[in-house]
Amino acid sequence: MAAPVWENAPVIPNENSCGSQVDFLPHGDRTFYTLPEKGREQLLYRKSGVKIEEFAEFRSYINNNIVGRDSTFYGPYGQRKVVYCDYTASGRSLQMIEEYISIQVLPLYGNTHTTTTVTSLQTTLYRHEARDIIRNAVNASEHDAVIFVGTGCTAAVHKLIHSLNLQAPPVVFVGPYEHHSNLLPWRETAAEVVRIPENGDGLVDMNCLEAELKKWHTSGRQLIGCFSAASNVTGILTDDIKVTVMLHRYGAMAFWDYATAGPYVDINMNPVTTFGDERSLAYKDAVFLSPHKFVGGVETPGILVAKKSLFKNPVPSNGGGGSVFFVSMTFISDVSK
Repeated sequence: MAAPVWENAPVIPNENSCGSQVDFLPHGDRTFYTLPEKGREQLLYRKSGVKIEEFAEFRSYINNNIVGRDSTFYGPYGQRKVVYCDYTASGRSLQMIEEYISIQVLPLYGNTHTTTTVTSLQTTLYRHEARDIIRNAVNASEHDAVIFVGTGCTAAVHKLIHSLNLQAPPVVFVGPYEHHSNLLPWRETAAEVVRIPENGDGLVDMNCLEAELKKWHTSGRQLIGCFSAASNVTGILTDDIKVTVMLHRYGAMAFWDYATAGPYVDINMNPVTTFGDERSLAYKDAVFLSPHKFVGGVETPGILVAKKSLFKNPVPSNGGGGSVFFVSMTFISDVSK
């Protein structure tokens, strides 16, 4: 079996905070203004479907890089090893990522939004690269915007609501196991929030969803479906394509909360199906992500991926530095900025 890509990375002598030597950086040593070497794109852009043996080896590598994996604490039964069981709330840091940031990113760190200095230009390019990696990972098209927002999915939902520039309260269909971040922002818009119950299998009741869509279809109000891709409690997955197709058949937009499911499933903004009219109805209008729930995602911002056509509000949600073309009221037209 050929060695995994990460095993062929160059040796970069450096000691980490644990006193052990850094034996490689997965992306390779970076040269100013350059993207990763072509040979390493497999690691950057690899999707699911890798060989089981290779995945097991990579999983072991990830596990060995978790910061605090050997931490202990003193409890009523003496010293015990920490068993971290809260990934639904937040992931943990990876030593390799922290070292990559320290060695490759921070030495040339500068403010984004400007290219007048070498440091700001390099940091801006890193951000563009990160956006492209995410765009590829979620199969976003040229019609989709990838936006970094503040605090997880909550900020992504608020950003999207502001961008929709709703002129009247919408009708929002939600699933049986939504997180507050996907409920409270919609209630603040005075929306009619319609909760779709679960069926006997713990899934979204599709019959009930269709009945409610038929009920509101001729109301003249904007219809929006906003569902969690997985239950925050049980982990049961929602059939995203089936729900999305039904929403679109009745003129509703399909928004998806991947806060819980994101680290564990493929996310596809524009899936290709082979079932008749589903081909043109399976696309997602928007997805919300909380990367801090991913392993290695500590201190990352939330992510909103949405169709550019949804950004109807000409005024940014947080007008200020980096949002105007000049010191005037002429705002930048690129919604991702």
